[in-house]
Order: sequence, then structure tokens, then C-alpha cells
Amino acid sequence: MSEESKKLIRCSFCGKTQDQVRRIVAGPNAYICNECVLLCQEICSDDVESVSEAGEIEIKKPQEIKEILDQYVVGQDNTKKALAVAVYNHYKRIASDEKDGIEIDSRYDFDKANMYLQRYLSVTWPVENAEKSAAWLAEVEKMPNVQKHETGLLYRIDREGDANNKPTAQSIVKVDYEGNTRDGVVFDSSYKRGEPIEFSLSSVIPGWTEGLQLVGKGGQITLWIPAELGYGVYGSGSGAIGPNDALEFKVELHDVTVAGAPEAAPAEADGEKRKFKQAE
Repeated sequence: MSEESKKLIRCSFCGKTQDQVRRIVAGPNAYICNECVLLCQEICSDDVESVSEAGEIEIKKPQEIKEILDQYVVGQDNTKKALAVAVYNHYKRIASDEKDGIEIDSRYDFDKANMYLQRYLSVTWPVENAEKSAAWLAEVEKMPNVQKHETGLLYRIDREGDANNKPTAQSIVKVDYEGNTRDGVVFDSSYKRGEPIEFSLSSVIPGWTEGLQLVGKGGQITLWIPAELGYGVYGSGSGAIGPNDALEFKVELHDVTVAGAPEAAPAEADGEKRKFKQAE
């Protein structure tokens, strides 16, 4: 792997790149860095030590651990719940073994906790997201005026705009937009930034390229994009969009111009082109 490729790998929790941390545990669909794992371990470490001295076993419950994680990671509730349970079980066993006088191999425990979390991130979480996204899109499809393309893209034209001035897949468009997860969490919004954005339709995820060709200049459209037309099995890489997540975008098309070099793509974090390109 080239040094440039390594820099693009990010922790799915804190968003740091591989060259910013000592180690990233890799899975097919998600990553976690050594700093985030250690942070989770530190959450309970003081409690375990004080409990051992007092001879009583009282460790923070998973919900309490998750509340602490909420201070460090935005979104990803299901992942934080799984991580909290893993940390809780990890330290519960340590406390129990210490009480029984059993010597603990901390490296083994560290790796075992990593294996649990990695399996969740790379196997369980993507499957859960795919099932929940499919169920959500099925409900959206029943909504009034929602139409479906053969690709699976769902859309509703809220304002048609100029039918004689629709973009092509190579056009440059100027838009305002808001992106939401299926849970209604806004992960990106040009409205919040206070200005529209201009980019080439050839540089974004397929759902955008396909969907914006359905509306004319001055129009407005709502898109419900399945993962295969969005961020795919990898998610966004920064944590806001998980693997196999379906998304909703509300888009206002302000202007359409001839093809040219895009100024930017509407990314929710660091602006990498991969953000709006389905992972290959």
C-alpha cells in the first residue's frame, strides 16, 4: 500500500488518518485506531482499580460508557452501543479474575476486545444497516408522489424547474442541499454553511448524478439513495455514514452550466472525492 493510500484510511470513530495515529485495526468495511480503543479502555480503568482496592465489583454499565463515548463520537449509536458492551464485558472479566487472584494477560484481553469490535464493524453492522436501509426504502416507496428508477433510486420532484435546462451527467451544477440518514440525522448541509456549492455531476455518487438529471434549473428534488448508488459497503469513512446506509437528500438546483472542472463536491467532512464516489 502506498503512503498516499495509507493517508486516506481513517478511523471510523474519530476520523483520524493512519499517519496521525500509531495503529489502525482494519476490517473490510470499517477501521478503529489505537487511540479510540485505548480511550474506551481508559473509561473503565480507574473504576476497576478502585473497585479492586475496595474488594467490591462495580463497573460502569454499558449505557454509562456509551454516554461517555457520545462526548467523543457524533452519531454511530449502534456501533457505540456495541463498543460499550465490549468494554463493559472486558473489564467485568478483568475485575472478576483479579478478585479470584487470576493473573491477567492484558495484551490478550486487548486483542480479544479488538476482535469482537472488528467483527461487529466488518460483519454485523453492515448486515444490520443493509436490512434496515431496505426496510426504510420500502416504506419511502409507499409515500405519495415518490417514483422509482430501475436502478433503485427513489425520488420526488418537489418543483420541476425549467424543463428545457436540465443537467447532463457531465454538467456543472450549483445547488443547495441537505443530507439525512434514515434516522433523520443531518450529516451535511449547505444551508447550515450559508452558501450553495458548485460541482460537476461526474464527480459525485451515482445517486446524485442520476437524480439531478430529473429536474430543471430552479427545480427542487428529494432523493432517497440506496447504498449501491451512494457510499456503498464502505460508508463515508469518517463515521457519519455507515456501511450499506441508504440516505435522503433534499436538493435545490440553482444553476446549470457546461461541463468543466468541478470546484468541489458536497462532502460531509474532509472533501475527499471518495466521499461522493461509490467505493470500488
